[in-house]
Amino acid sequence: MSTADGKIRGYSSGTVYLVNGPYTGTGTISSVVDATVSSTSTISMALDGDVDGDGADDLLLGRPSSSVVQGFFGPLAGSFSLSTSADLSISSTGYLGSSVAFVGDQDGDGADDFACGQYGDDIGGTDAGAVHLFFNADL
Repeated sequence: MSTADGKIRGYSSGTVYLVNGPYTGTGTISSVVDATVSSTSTISMALDGDVDGDGADDLLLGRPSSSVVQGFFGPLAGSFSLSTSADLSISSTGYLGSSVAFVGDQDGDGADDFACGQYGDDIGGTDAGAVHLFFNADL
């Protein structure tokens, strides 16, 4: 993925740009971006749920090379550092965060829950992988 200046930062690195819509017309990335999150590792992301129950969409980022899933509670604006800005951080061994998704309110507490994929997890067999469900009430 390239950055606002169009330069490629290297293999498995990039920036997530968040634009609060609706957006019509033309413009450069730097003129329409509301928030940015940069990383030097591969990122999976989800931005369609509300983990903290405040009515604003939250952002989940999975970094499987670091086996970390991080949450940034909305509303989102500005720039974020993955090392210091996360409102939520879950770490494990293996490749936790190879995928992330909001799954609605599974436990009935009024806030969205989420699932995280873990590539190559061995619990169900060698390199079978796993999906972990996280309930808001447990965070």
